[in-house]
Amino acid sequence: MDRVLETIIADRFIPEGYCMVWRPELIWMNVLSDITLALAYFAIPASAAFFIHRHGKALPYPWIFRMCGIFLVLCGLLHILSIIEIWQPVYYLSGIIKVFTSAIALALAAFSLPLAPVLLNRWSQKLHTDNKG
Repeated sequence: MDRVLETIIADRFIPEGYCMVWRPELIWMNVLSDITLALAYFAIPASAAFFIHRHGKALPYPWIFRMCGIFLVLCGLLHILSIIEIWQPVYYLSGIIKVFTSAIALALAAFSLPLAPVLLNRWSQKLHTDNKG
């Protein structure tokens, strides 16, 4: 187990800061944009969780929203890791998170694509019903 952990957080590689020639303007441009993106990726599922908590019983397929939330949190985590990688070469850890993110993305696409027509049909029926009354 120690060997696996050592491999995941190994520092045998060079940090990305070397590729950026440690230029402060380049590093901080990347850090600030990654922080902003991570915060957005974390805020969107937080607001969706609040919405699901309040109106979850009325939502068809609430698990789709949960999967989207997991996907967005993992995307935010990747941006946090991008910041860390400037100074610490945690490329294996980043790769592992990318594997989970891609698996969730593929599952989300596979499950949500067939549901799109069903959800659109329900939505249009509801709009039609609401406009009659």
